[in-house]
Amino acid sequence: MPNTTNTLTATLTATEDTTQNVPINRGTGNPSYDSTSAAFEYYFVLPAGPTTIQLPKNPTTQVYIKNNDNAGKNIVVSWIPSGGVNNNVITLNPGDLILFWCNPAGATNPGITTLTLTPSAAGALVEFFLGA
Repeated sequence: MPNTTNTLTATLTATEDTTQNVPINRGTGNPSYDSTSAAFEYYFVLPAGPTTIQLPKNPTTQVYIKNNDNAGKNIVVSWIPSGGVNNNVITLNPGDLILFWCNPAGATNPGITTLTLTPSAAGALVEFFLGA
């Protein structure tokens, strides 16, 4: 039974540098899903080495991760997708983010079952949202 509604609100915009024309201005449509969990960490300091992040539910179907480090530390994001194997997904440089937003009631039950964040050095600052 759902006890949260998780909504993504985002707009993709491209502005031409010389003319300031905006050829792309596209909202995502604010996908909103009945969910059972939502967790947000806005100031999470990673220790040295891999850190396995506790997921609110298995699988977790809504994931947002942003590297907020201002000292140049990178963060490797790895996860196990539902029914898959562990893989390094992306290395986030400072300011970079990754996002996926799936319906937890989807027929294929998408999402991840394990999430690991590995910084290039101790003290990297990250924020993340996890929902399902």
